[in-house]
Formats: sequence, C-alpha cells, structure tokens
Amino acid sequence: MKTKLLFSALLSFSFYLLSSQVPRWQHCRGAIDSSLVGAMAIDPATKYIYAGTWTGIFRSADNGSTWDAKNTGLSHPGLRVLSMAISGKSIYLGTYGGGIFLSADNGESWIAANNGLSDDALIVKSIAAKGNNIYIGTYGGGVYVSPAKVISWKAVNDGLSGNDMTVLSVALSGSRIFIGTIDGNVFSSACPGISWTHVLSAPEYQMYAPGSVNCVGVTKENYLVAGSNSGVFLSADNGNKWTALNKGMRDSTVISMSISGNALLAGTHGGSVYISFDNGKNWKEISDGLSKASVISVAAGDKYYFAGTGGKGIWKLTH
Repeated sequence: MKTKLLFSALLSFSFYLLSSQVPRWQHCRGAIDSSLVGAMAIDPATKYIYAGTWTGIFRSADNGSTWDAKNTGLSHPGLRVLSMAISGKSIYLGTYGGGIFLSADNGESWIAANNGLSDDALIVKSIAAKGNNIYIGTYGGGVYVSPAKVISWKAVNDGLSGNDMTVLSVALSGSRIFIGTIDGNVFSSACPGISWTHVLSAPEYQMYAPGSVNCVGVTKENYLVAGSNSGVFLSADNGNKWTALNKGMRDSTVISMSISGNALLAGTHGGSVYISFDNGKNWKEISDGLSKASVISVAAGDKYYFAGTGGKGIWKLTH
C-alpha cells in the first residue's frame, strides 16, 4: 500500500514539474489590464514597448511590468490608436478619426501630421515607414504616401476602387509596396505606389463574406506573408504566386502578425497565438494561459512575446 502511495505521489509531482515548465502567458497588470490594444511596437534602439489603445498610448521600459500613459498632444479621437510604426527616432500613430500623430521624443509628446489627408482618410488602419517615405492604409480613403522629413500626404490609388479602398495592411519589400484590403485582395506597386496590380484574392471566410487581408509582412528571407480571415498565404517570388500555409492552425482567422528573426507570430480572432520558425510551413499554438479575447496586435521582444487583446489588455510570454 505504501509503495502504491509513494508511486502516486511521485507521479503527481512529475506532472507538476512538467506543467510548471510549460511557458504560460502572463497578464500585464496596471492601467492597461482591460484595454483594447489595437497596435504594439518595440523600439529597437531604446527597447521601449509601446501599446496603442482606445484610451491612448502607453509605454513600458521594463518588459511590460509597468506602463505609463504618454498622451501629451493627443486628443479625442486621436486617443483611439489603430496602428503604429517606428522609423529611426520617429513614432507614427494611426488613429480612429484623428488621422496621423507623430512623436520625435520617445512618445513624450505628439503632434498631428495630417497635411494633405482628406476627410475620408482619417481612420488609419496601417502604417509602413522605410527610407525617405511613409505609407498609410486608410478605411475608405485608400493609400497615402508622404516624405518622412516634411509630412505632406498624397493619395496614390490608381487601380483601387470600391471596398479595396479600405486598406487594412501595408508592407514594403525591396522596391515594392504591398497592401491588403477588406475585400480579401492583395495589391502590389512599385514604390511610391503609382499604380496598383492585383496579386492575390483570399478565399471567402464564410459564404458571401470576404477573407479580409488583415496583415501583410516580409520575413527574414524576403518571403511575403499575408494573414487573412481565411488563413495565412506565402509568396516566395514577390507576390507572383501564393501558397496557403495553415498546418497546425485550428483557428485560421489571422488578424495580427509580427516577424522577428526566424519567428513568425500570428494572432487570431478566436484569441489564439501561433508561432512558426519555417516561414509558415508549420504552426504551433502557444496560447496556454492566454485570455480568449481576440488577439488584435502582437510584438516580439528580446525576452518576451506580447499579445494585445480586444478588451483584456496585454499579455506576455517568455521565450
């Protein structure tokens, strides 16, 4: 009897050790613990982590343990952050109805940067910055481009119409720019976006519902990756041919993506996070401990992965 009890105790202790070694997401407490987090970015120079929420912008200097509000210069509706990009010492925020805001002092202060934007381009869903230009995708106003030094926006929408004027994602690859639209399409153009060519139609998410292309990125090997309501698609030839890559995904409604080194993170509408180290050929779910709220934004730091959710704040996972 004693032998059986000892074996049972050892077995239970072994299971405890195994479970305790499985990395679990931790909830970042404080001012953002119940926020809707629409965008996240990590500054490679300062290592500051920025979170754009529907109550403004927050910054962490300690890997997400504490967060400070950094909203000087932001005003409603500029407080509702949908997108973010960091280029050099400049941080760009895309907002819901307030257009673009710019900070050149690590988020301590912000100024509106909407010169040239029309009234139908003030909901900014995506931002990409590279070299001398900045590109934004807007909800209904298409794509705009501006020089980085002096903000002056110009619409570049030749070849876009209808629902494709709602641009959910923007990515830069070499001398070309790629956009994903709410109608489930990917378009490509030579920079700075003079004329758009259709390169991908994502399958319908459900009957009569488009497979919106929510995020587009470029991997370390210069592969293009598009996350949509219908899963992940990859192109190895600059957008000419695409392959669906959803092996290992039980929820393929991909609404956020982050690429860091060989790691490709994907967040889903159903509240899961997946990771791939082989350009999306195989996915592993890493959702243990995570809230079931939609993962609207993801980011990869040196020690942690971060997930911004729809109403449950920010979570982090050791890697």
